[in-house]
Amino acid sequence: MPILALFTLVFQVISPSQIWGQSNCPIPNWNRASLQTNDVEANLYGGGTIWGPGPSLKKVYEIDNPALPGEKAGLFFASGLWLGAKGLGANQFTAANTYGFFTGNTDFWPGPLDEQGQIEASVCENYNRFWKVKRKDIQSLLDDFTDGSVDEPIPTTLQEWPGRGNPYFFDIFGFQLPNTPQGLAPFFDQDGDGNYDPAQGDYPLIRDAEEAIWWIFNDAGGIHTQSGGSPINMEVQAMAYTYPSAPAPVDRATFYDFRFISRKVEPLDSVYVGFWVDPQLGSGDDDFFGFNQEHQLYYCYNKDTLDGVVDSLGNCNFGFCDQAPVIGIKILEGTKRIDPVTSELVDNGVSSVMPIWTANNFFNEATHLPNRMRPEETYNYLKGRWRDGSPLTRGGYGYNPGSSERSSYAFPDAPNDPNGWSLCTEDFPDLDFSNLINSGPYHADPGRVNSISFAVFLTEDVALPCPALDQVLDNCVLIEQHFQNLPTATQDLPKADFNIQFAPNPFHDYTILTSNIQGLNEVELLSLDGQIIRRYTNLTDDQLRIERQNLPVGMYLYRGWTNQGRSTSGKLLIH
Repeated sequence: MPILALFTLVFQVISPSQIWGQSNCPIPNWNRASLQTNDVEANLYGGGTIWGPGPSLKKVYEIDNPALPGEKAGLFFASGLWLGAKGLGANQFTAANTYGFFTGNTDFWPGPLDEQGQIEASVCENYNRFWKVKRKDIQSLLDDFTDGSVDEPIPTTLQEWPGRGNPYFFDIFGFQLPNTPQGLAPFFDQDGDGNYDPAQGDYPLIRDAEEAIWWIFNDAGGIHTQSGGSPINMEVQAMAYTYPSAPAPVDRATFYDFRFISRKVEPLDSVYVGFWVDPQLGSGDDDFFGFNQEHQLYYCYNKDTLDGVVDSLGNCNFGFCDQAPVIGIKILEGTKRIDPVTSELVDNGVSSVMPIWTANNFFNEATHLPNRMRPEETYNYLKGRWRDGSPLTRGGYGYNPGSSERSSYAFPDAPNDPNGWSLCTEDFPDLDFSNLINSGPYHADPGRVNSISFAVFLTEDVALPCPALDQVLDNCVLIEQHFQNLPTATQDLPKADFNIQFAPNPFHDYTILTSNIQGLNEVELLSLDGQIIRRYTNLTDDQLRIERQNLPVGMYLYRGWTNQGRSTSGKLLIH
């Protein structure tokens, strides 16, 4: 995106409803961290800006430029997290970061929320940092622990890791970690006591990555000066990680896990998560994008064969020249919802992909990013609709309220398909856009956890313009296969699968719940439409007697959680 166009697009609305119930965290001078894998460098930015500018407006995500040796070229100009949900009655909550890092506007702040969804300014300041750990440090601890004890000095990064109960943390950082059921940075718990202590053989869980970076942020630290929305009171725990020694294309890919913990004191319904990206392949003024539903893949490619600027002598001296890659964002896991019929956990995947045209492409008032965005407009985008609530429609630039050809995804056909809907077949001049990749909806009771994972990868030597996607999709499959073979990044005790059983089931007067591992903390009974009927909390035994009392005959759903945040679900029948 051109810099001059940028400052006409920053959200500046502040509504009175934002001020209620919020803390007064200062606008942070965000800390930054560099995530590197071979020549790829992603500049991680705290809070809801995933990749942000480095010192002196350094590119937010860049690689070595194959066309101009010794120089770097960017892949993205900006990115941000968007969240939206409905509360009791007609209440609506939104948070959405875009270009605010240029002007000091934000909807997110560092740090965890308490169980009432609040945060003190000092907590925001304490957590304006990243935690980085390498596989080699973890391996050194495991090598030392082969005899069941740790005898050598513990690597500093393992002492610093913000796992719940870390006994070294206060002495290093000067503040205490919170103790909540959902936990903090993930770790393997050797002795199953629920606390992280590397002296007992515990270690960070980083999906066997060679390097991982963890950080935590929220949307309740102050006034939402980006979206103008009221706070969702969402705590977000993020981890980025890499595998530079893996085969291509994994060796130059970056991976991300985002964990969403609802700290609202009321239930949230129709929760959506969106990742907003402004791609910039080299020069950035000739980019196209598309989405492949089968592979859950967003991709960006160069409009023509030449990216950049050619001087009077015919030399290309900016951009990727004739070697522009294709960027892929592969959604590996979307948000999850509970199926009301089967009670199984269902992956929402990518629910919609929206184009957001800039003022340079003023197709329609409802289709571009305005100076002032209202919360309901943000939420409409997250639902896969235009600002005015009109559906995305197939054909043209996607806005035709009179059309019955609705689509959840913009430009879903291959660029080389002459009969498909792609930016190649539309071929708009001087295109400037950003995109929103959404996943949802799901229901979130207080304290509930959801998550999403994605990877960013490159495919080079793709014939332009209007490329066939064979090479890109082949790489996408390799990225997915790599991810599927990784260990999970949870704080659960990995010695046994967690499940709970009811006997009898079906039952008439009462049933006994039994957990197969220690640490059962909470159980809910729900109707088939997802409404909570009963909640049993602060459990101390691994058995629970449930009396029928006045429950009608029929099918019910149950959900259970351990004190480490691990969950299970199933069906229960009363006859």
